[in-house]
Amino acid sequence: MPPLPPTTPANVVYPITVAKRRAWPRQEAAPSGGVVLDDVQTWIIPDVLFPAGVSAKPGDVIVEITDQANEEQPGMRWTVLEITWNKNRWTRHFLCTDRGLSSLADTIKIERPKITYDAAGVATKQFPSDASNPGGLVIYNNLPARVQLLAKPEEDEMGMRGSAGHYEVTLPYDIQVTREDRILLVNGMYLDIMDYTQPMRLDALPLIECRRKI
Repeated sequence: MPPLPPTTPANVVYPITVAKRRAWPRQEAAPSGGVVLDDVQTWIIPDVLFPAGVSAKPGDVIVEITDQANEEQPGMRWTVLEITWNKNRWTRHFLCTDRGLSSLADTIKIERPKITYDAAGVATKQFPSDASNPGGLVIYNNLPARVQLLAKPEEDEMGMRGSAGHYEVTLPYDIQVTREDRILLVNGMYLDIMDYTQPMRLDALPLIECRRKI
């Protein structure tokens, strides 16, 4: 049986003393009016700086540090998307992204209801911001996000016809939500959570698909 490739322990920090970077043009990562931006850079690191048996993989993170000899951005985190070598395998080339929101203009709350059932098995939700009979809890308070209205379809609901709203809420990082939760905007509007996508993707920000009732 051939020998197994070496494995790298999780959550281990390796200090790198020498590295070069090549910047790519900054571009919009998703249709957002210039808000969701994508910085891409290639970091070039000599192979001899890695301990023997240490291999890198997509999802690893390069964290910038600074000293008096450079003008880097301390604390900047670059997520590795792809690793290649030069032809002599002297250097490792890390294609990285620092995806983020350039303007976190929106602030949201996410509420989780207290759910009770009557004798017939009908569920009743109580949210923290309900004017009467509040319940549940706020699981995320003052969460930075980007709220975008995608469509205003005409819908019928309980004998009424009006404009509903379909929204996308872009988040800066992964969170834990369910379809029972709801989003409260600063203007008092509520959005029902329909779906949560891209929580673990390296090349995209988490996205909540929401609906506003008429």
